Amino acid sequence: MAELVVGQRVKVRPKAGPAQEGVVYTHDALTNTITIKQDIPNTKTHSTILVYNRAHVQIDVVPGAPVVDDCMALPNISGRELDRKENKALQEATKAWAQINPGATNEGQAIFDLFTKTLDCSWSDQSIVILESVRIDPPYTADSCRSLDGDKPGLDRALLMLGKFRKQLEGPKSG
Repeated sequence: MAELVVGQRVKVRPKAGPAQEGVVYTHDALTNTITIKQDIPNTKTHSTILVYNRAHVQIDVVPGAPVVDDCMALPNISGRELDRKENKALQEATKAWAQINPGATNEGQAIFDLFTKTLDCSWSDQSIVILESVRIDPPYTADSCRSLDGDKPGLDRALLMLGKFRKQLEGPKSG
């Protein structure tokens, strides 16, 4: 197969379906695919991207068409910005991983996940600890909810949220 150049105008003829003309956007030797960018005049999107397996198409270079290089320009990306984004993603992944308790039941993990959306929570073995002041032990019901520091309003708030979460997890009752 001929070597293609990004920005080169080509006509792609699938074994089934109409031929399409566009500019080579990418080509991947590993997956044997070609991606072309096709202009669509008089639309809001202005273009579309088409991906083909090269084994199932005939590709002809449009004779005399110039190689387009300005529409394929990649934006400048700061290495410092990439490092910042990578570090942020790693911190978020580490935090999310720490919130998973492989020993908890699915229901316990689901309740923990709901609480952590609004409150600082942690695991203590199989128990959920909320704001270091309320503990919910398995089976994660109102009867297994205890205040650790005598904070009655905190316990009441946790019980209210637990009741709502349990209803949410149970879903709508069919009658």
